[in-house]
This record gives sequence, structure tokens and C-alpha cells, in this order.
Amino acid sequence: MQNVSRGAKLSQMKLEEIQAPVLEQLTETSALMESTLNSDVELINQIRNIVPISKGKKVRSTLLFLLSGASENNSPHLPAMASSIELIHLASLIHDDILDNAELRRGTNTLNHELGNLISVLGGDFLFVHSLNLMNGVDNPDLLSILLESTQVMVEGQLQEIGNN
Repeated sequence: MQNVSRGAKLSQMKLEEIQAPVLEQLTETSALMESTLNSDVELINQIRNIVPISKGKKVRSTLLFLLSGASENNSPHLPAMASSIELIHLASLIHDDILDNAELRRGTNTLNHELGNLISVLGGDFLFVHSLNLMNGVDNPDLLSILLESTQVMVEGQLQEIGNN
């Protein structure tokens, strides 16, 4: 019976409460995402100004940090892994907006609405590649393999969605 009431309490928690134990790591992840996307290419800087690089809810990063804490994994690479996961998610949102011809996401103009589909596709691709570059320094082939396989499945799903329409 105790598990039922505990589960009910968890479902009533706000995201901020769930993220409180890992807030420092989430802040580090946001900073890493912002700092590593600097570029001399003006169009990439325009993309960064339109796309909310570090403003999302970071649900995936939160889960990564909470689960790593539960397993007592204190890898110094966790922020890079979290940044990589968040950038892949962001790239998939950019590509989804193109597929859906969306003009708004969370009340803000989408990248494709602002700069067009061609630049948006390449912007999403840039984030995908950048996320893989972040994982390159992690020195764990198994993690990279999981990330690559997950990304492949995600892209296959997007292509299947297009094929079904």
C-alpha cells in the first residue's frame, strides 16, 4: 500500500521538484550546449538565436542524471552525454516542424518559418552531428553505439510517418 501512495505523490510533483537534486548538472548541461555551438558561420549563429538551444524542459537529461545518481555513476562525461541527448531531441523537433509545416512551437516561430526548410534541415543536421561530436569525447563505444542506433530508429520512424501520409 505504501508504494501506491508514494506513486501518487510522485505523479503530483512538479518538474522543478523532480529536477531539484540535479539542478547543478542541468545548468552545466545548458552551459555546455550553448558554449559548444559557437561558430564563425553567421547562419549557424542565426539558427542559435532562433532555436531555444538550452531552454527546453530537459526531461531526458533529468532522467539521465537521476538514474546515474541512483546507480552511483559519477562519470565526468555525464554533462556531455546529456547535452548530446538534448541536441538530438532538438534536432528531431526541427525536422518534425519541417514535416508538419509548423509555424509555431511553444508559442514561438519555428526555424523553418523564420529561415525556410532548406536552412532548417541543415540546421537540424548540424545539431545531430554536433551531438555526436560531444559523444566522441566520452570514450565509451557502447554508449555511442546506443546513441547511433536510437537516432537511426528515430529517423526511420520519421520516414515511416512520411510514407504513411
